[in-house]
Amino acid sequence: YLIENVLLIIREASNTIHPSDSVKNICRDKDDDFVLSCAISSDADYVVNGDKDLLVIKEFKGVKIVSPREFEVFFKILRSFILLHKPILALLRLWC
Repeated sequence: YLIENVLLIIREASNTIHPSDSVKNICRDKDDDFVLSCAISSDADYVVNGDKDLLVIKEFKGVKIVSPREFEVFFKILRSFILLHKPILALLRLWC
């Protein structure tokens, strides 16, 4: 259920990217350089991918490269934090 909601959010927030920055000779698999070009051009925070040639990089120009599993864990932690702090977040909204 959580993954379906995350995928829905991703679809709604997605844009087509035509990379302006050309990344070359970063990935072991040269075809994956295009993924990094798209991430940089779109100001992405994360690349979520199971490709080992990308995952070994871990981060490139501020873009974190994580597996789908790592990203899922991140969302579970974020969700838990929000649920635990819901009353505090509601108070902050009232004050702002």
